[in-house]
Amino acid sequence: MAKIKRKLRDLSILPTFILLSIAFILLAMVLAEVEKTILSNAQKEIAFQYSDIIEGFNSKKVWGNQAVFWFSEQDSRIMWLYEMCLWLLPPVTYLICLFMAGLTFYRSKLKTPL
Repeated sequence: MAKIKRKLRDLSILPTFILLSIAFILLAMVLAEVEKTILSNAQKEIAFQYSDIIEGFNSKKVWGNQAVFWFSEQDSRIMWLYEMCLWLLPPVTYLICLFMAGLTFYRSKLKTPL
């Protein structure tokens, strides 16, 4: 383990930058997928509360542009919030992860004099 740490620490600037970028982009991909799954499951949980209203539930039509029925006002707001989070969280997650990659790169390579 010490050998691997030493080799990673001794990498030149470009390979370090590329390695950190790839690692943090992979982390962002995993986090974005986890966020999407959690929010989709939360939406489906709300929609299934109305499952006695809709026979043969199709989750795409329930909260898409062409709603089959009306949610309660509170559920409608929550569904809208979840939908906005589905659109906004992935880019924010990628930006935060890339910022963290840059910060890690700065702290590991550029903070100390070359």
